[in-house]
Parts: sequence; C-alpha cells; structure tokens
Amino acid sequence: MMTFKTFIPLVSLFLTLMLVSTGMAQSQSDTKPDTDQKVDQETRSSYGITEADYECFKNIHCLKKNKELQQRGLHINFKSTNDYERYELRGESPNEIVYAAYDQNGNLIEGEHRRVDVAMPRFITQQLVSGPFSEWRMIGNERYIKNFDTATTQYKIIMEKDHRGTVLYFDKDGNRMNFMAEI
Repeated sequence: MMTFKTFIPLVSLFLTLMLVSTGMAQSQSDTKPDTDQKVDQETRSSYGITEADYECFKNIHCLKKNKELQQRGLHINFKSTNDYERYELRGESPNEIVYAAYDQNGNLIEGEHRRVDVAMPRFITQQLVSGPFSEWRMIGNERYIKNFDTATTQYKIIMEKDHRGTVLYFDKDGNRMNFMAEI
C-alpha cells in the first residue's frame, strides 16, 4: 500500500520530470464545459480550490455539504481504507492535486494541496530577476500547502539556462530553502 510519505516524493518527481522534459506543463484541460454552465479558465484546468476553501477541507462533513466545490468540478469520492476507519479524498486535474485523509470522526489526519504553474508572489519573483538566477528562465513551478494550512506554503521553481536545469525552493515568506521541507 502506498503511504502518504511515499506518495509525495513520487508525485514531486513525476511533475519535475514532466515539466523539465516538456518545457512547461500545459494548463488547459481537454474537456469542454456544458454550454449553459459558466466556467472560467482556472476552473477548466483545476478544481479552483482557494484559501477560502481550506477550512472546509479540515472536516469531512463540511466537504460533503459543500455544493460550491462540487460545482467547480471537485467530485468527492471518499473511500474507507482497510487498515481502520479512515477516509481518503484524492483528486487530480491538469495543474492541481488534492489529497486528504480523515479519521472515523471526519477530522483531518493529513492533507495536501499542490498547484502547478501558479503565479509567484512578488517577493519571490523579485529575487529571481535580481539575484544570481536573473539570467535563468523559469520553466515551471509548484505551490505546496500541507494540511490546508497556509502557514505551511512552500514553492518549488524549476529554472533553465543553456539546457541546464536547477530547482529552487522557497518558504511562504520568500526565504530560500535547500529542499522541500517536511512540516
């Protein structure tokens, strides 16, 4: 059985290889919305989960009642695991991954929200354009938030110059990290 701790590095490795080999991940979905349903670009390529939704992800009962998230394309299929009374939510779209595990009472045990090719905060982009990587080109990035808590926000940025690549990591305040930290 794949555990949460083995799932994270595998997804990260896959996304890194995909972005480096293809240049930049395409962030549009091939699916077409219903003609009478208004769907913006972000919703077509993701669930459109925002910080305002994070509180609801901390309890399974809130998610089951939240029709707005379901209308944005997040179809919630909880599965009970064999180990003990535990429910899991997994979802993936072209530029978004969401995972959550809940105990028998519906409380969050662990979770994550990843977005690929997001707009970087200004304080990070300023470092990139004025620092030692000013001549490098960003070819992809990822924002990772653990347990739907914005205090844990981390950024992974893939840079390229002269067919060489490197990966940079930043915390929520724009401080450079050596690697994606376990929080």
